[in-house]
Formats: sequence, structure tokens, C-alpha cells
Amino acid sequence: MIWIEFLVRGLVLNTVGGSCIFCVWYILSRRLEKANDIQLFYRLLKVTVFFFIIPVVPVLMTTGTQYGSGWDGRFYLSSGVIIHVLRIIWLVWLIGFYRQLAKLLHWFRKCREIRRHAVAVGSVGDALIEECCARLGMHPQQVMVRYSSVIDTPLVYGFWRPEIYFPLLCTMSVPEKRAALLHEMNHLRSGDTRWRYLSELVCCIHWFNPLAKRLSQEMEEWSEACCDYHSGRAMGSLREYFSIVAGQALEKKADSGSRLGSTKFCVEKTHLERRLRMVKSCQNARKKGKRFTAACTVLFLVLGITAMWAGAVGTVHAYEQAYLNTVEAAEIAPSPDRELEHWGYLLPDRMLVEETELMPEQIGNTIPLVWTLGDGGLHSTFPFYLEAGSTIQVTAAVEPEGAEIQLGIVCPDGRLCYVRMSGCSQHTFYALADGYYRVYAANEDGGEAQVSGCYEKEEN
Repeated sequence: MIWIEFLVRGLVLNTVGGSCIFCVWYILSRRLEKANDIQLFYRLLKVTVFFFIIPVVPVLMTTGTQYGSGWDGRFYLSSGVIIHVLRIIWLVWLIGFYRQLAKLLHWFRKCREIRRHAVAVGSVGDALIEECCARLGMHPQQVMVRYSSVIDTPLVYGFWRPEIYFPLLCTMSVPEKRAALLHEMNHLRSGDTRWRYLSELVCCIHWFNPLAKRLSQEMEEWSEACCDYHSGRAMGSLREYFSIVAGQALEKKADSGSRLGSTKFCVEKTHLERRLRMVKSCQNARKKGKRFTAACTVLFLVLGITAMWAGAVGTVHAYEQAYLNTVEAAEIAPSPDRELEHWGYLLPDRMLVEETELMPEQIGNTIPLVWTLGDGGLHSTFPFYLEAGSTIQVTAAVEPEGAEIQLGIVCPDGRLCYVRMSGCSQHTFYALADGYYRVYAANEDGGEAQVSGCYEKEEN
């Protein structure tokens, strides 16, 4: 079940890449806390969500190794020990994933209760809704307001078509309702509920990573602060807006049972103070102009990509060391006249490697191999499936002259079967069992070696 190994490796790289970028974002947001742009940093936070979900680094690595030119093909090598470890990790992750998924589905059911106990109110013709739409530049038909009997605070719920929900027994005054409606309409306009769903999905997939949970908390906090800023500007006075919100916060707390998909208009005092500081910092950033915003964006992208790349490289090298310490290898005799004891049993003559000297112009290009091997370097192709008795014909040329490398195949059980070669040669390896094989090359001679050539599979 080689796909399990791929998923675990992809999950590891996604965790490393997403965590590195999130750490860069977190450090920048705290270092620039007194002068940051809420909307900018909220958008950059959305970028980090993608790196936790979309396997950017694994896809790049797979694409490179599939054509034999990836620097990180060694990340797809597996010894017998590593195969068992990866499958245990997969089982543990799957148990945790299903537990988090059960909680997620429970929150979904609670949120659907809000809609089932809601009464629709037409948006067109409502004077207050039309007024708020005019303030925000929205069309009244884009806004649907419902009143639900199972909530006690305004919120937005829905993924494809989010809607605004107010308590059925709404005791708010007109200014309070205007402030709440502006706040929720800003969530609606920004599509915040969708991003909240995605952040919860990140928590579900990366349940073992504390940074994923922190990401979800930051998404909630920054989305609220961003809506506070735009709502206060729409009302014409941030002081008036926050005085209304603070008055509501003293009366009641947000409904904790509808956390997923909701946006809290009424919050605790400490949280509200934090949001007020963020709004003030955004005002300071606006005074600095667009250059400050552009500099923050460039700094985040440069540091984030660098950190993600460095984390991926470090992970691959750590994996390589674990592989080299656990792999079992056997050198194949270059002559078919010799018998070789191969992991406990004798190989028949036809199973021994065949070697043919070739000139450089005879090298084919069926599936290319283009590798640069440093001292101790190791590269492999993407795995391919073969039945027992099939052959793998590898043609390669090594430069500079006199450099010697290991060239061989990785068997389904993770063991190596190789020959030592220099110059230009062609070798035919035999598949002893059904499973996934890889062509690999390793440089133990010191210095740097260039390997170019191709390999061709012949099914049994």
C-alpha cells in the first residue's frame, strides 16, 4: 500500500511548510503590532491556510522525481523499518482525524439547527438593511436576514450562500442593530465564513499540530478586527461603534454552542480590547501609505518562502539520514557466472545483472535520468509497479571521468540491489517480486558526479 507512504510524507511536508509560513506571519504581526494593516495581514493569513491544505511542496517534489531530475528523490526511498513506521503513523493520524471529524460534524449539526429554527425576512424593502447596504456599497438582494429562536447574538452562517441570523427575540435598539448588521454584512462581503470553515478543516487534518489550532484562533480574531474597522468607518465613528459593542458585551456573551460558522458581535472585554488595539494599529498603518503595505507583503513572501524551503530541505535530509541508517543493501556481481547470496537465498543465473559497455551516443531517452550527486548524494526516480520476472534496463553515463557511483533499484521491501559503475554502461535488473520499484543512484566516491541517461521497463 504505497499510497499510505505517499500520504504520510505529503502530510509531513505540508505540516512543515505551513508551520514555517505561519511562524513567519506570526512574528511579523507581533513585531509590527503597533503599526500593521489589519486587512493586509488578514489576507496574508489566508495565504497560510492554503499552505496547510494544498500540498505545494509534495507536488513539486513528485513532479521533479517523476522525470528523474528532482533533487529530493531520496524522500521517496523507504527501508523496511521506515515502511512500518510510516504505516503506524498513518494509523495514529487516521484515528485522530476521525475524532476531529466527528467534532466537526457535530458543530455542523448545531449550526444547521440555527437554520431549521429560523424565519426568513425579505431583505428588499427593509429600510435599515437598505441603509447599511448603501453604506457598504452592497446590493440589498445580496443580503438575506433570518431570525432564529436558538441563538442570542447576531451571526453569519453558511458556506455557499451565507446568511445573517438575528435572535428571534431581538431587544436591540436601532443603533445597536445597525452596528451589528454592519458587522455581519462585512463578514458576508469578505466571505469570512468560508475561511473559517477552511481553518477548521486545517485543524481537522493537522490535529497533532498546535500551530494549526493557533491558526484557527488567529483567523477568528483577525476577521473580527477587520470587520470592526470597516464597520466603524461605515458608521462614521469608530468610537461610537466600539461603545455600542462594549455595551452589548457587558450584557451577554456570545453563544459558545454555535462557534463554527458564527461571527461574534458580542465578546468578552479582554477580546474586545485586543480588537480595539488592532483597529488603532490599522489607522497608524494607513497613515504610512502604500509603501509600508508593499514592504510588509514582500517581506512576508520572501521570508515565508525561504523558511518553507529551508524546512523542506531539512526534513528531507533528516529523512535521508534515517533511511541510510536502516536500509539493507546488496551488491550484484557484474558477471553472470557468479552466484550471489541475496538476502537468504541464491539467485539463479538469469536473475543476475547483465552489464554491457556502451558509447555515450548509444544512450537512449526512454525515461530520462539527469542527476547531480554531491559527496554522499542520493537520488531516485518516482516509484513504478512491476510484476515478478520483469526487467528494468538502465543506461547511464557518469562524469567526470573516473568517478564511480552506485546504480541500482530499490525493491518493494525497501532493500537495495545495485552495481558500481563509471563511464558509460547499461545494466539490466530483474524484478524478484510484484511491487513498486525505483531506480536510484548514490555517490560514495567523494566529490561531485553528474549522472545522465534513461531507464526502460519491460513487463513480464
